[in-house]
Amino acid sequence: MSNFVITTERLILRHPTMHDAQIITEGKQAVWPELQAWMKWAYDGEETLEATKNFIGNLGVHSLIGLRRDSGKFVVMTGLTPLAPDEYETGYWVTKDFLGKGYATEATCAAMHFAFAALNAKKIHIGHFEGNTKSRRVIEKLGFSNEVIKPKDRKCIVGDRYQDSHDFSMTDPSMLPDIQYDWRGRWSLSAT
Repeated sequence: MSNFVITTERLILRHPTMHDAQIITEGKQAVWPELQAWMKWAYDGEETLEATKNFIGNLGVHSLIGLRRDSGKFVVMTGLTPLAPDEYETGYWVTKDFLGKGYATEATCAAMHFAFAALNAKKIHIGHFEGNTKSRRVIEKLGFSNEVIKPKDRKCIVGDRYQDSHDFSMTDPSMLPDIQYDWRGRWSLSAT
């Protein structure tokens, strides 16, 4: 098991393990309509325990589960997916009880600071789909720029319409908000 941990004022971020599969699944299911509206991975069947276990086993190594420092409650998922040796993509989703409280910004900001400082990232990408104003606000708070709009680039998972994709990138870590964070352990290619 990975011993990698990022801590912030309110959160402990670490790689998810199979022990987290149930709480991640319950978190997804509680916000599933929103995830299907905005996430490119949220197809029918991805809200199941089996899908969560497959995610943790295959792709979870790039993800970070965020738990409240004071209670251990599951709050947020974020991550750093490598696109090239010095480029990463990030994203996030928040559990129902913690929506609108700044956890997506806090978790993703800490992960990005870590990527620039410890992984020698030169560029980090993020995106949202047309109409997702909550996600856009987080992206703006994080300091992203260089927006590229791809018209009608994504077919909605729910409904028969297409949405514009809004893609952003960051190359200058000084654009990130200041945040108190620390990490220990080694970023691992194997979380389980």
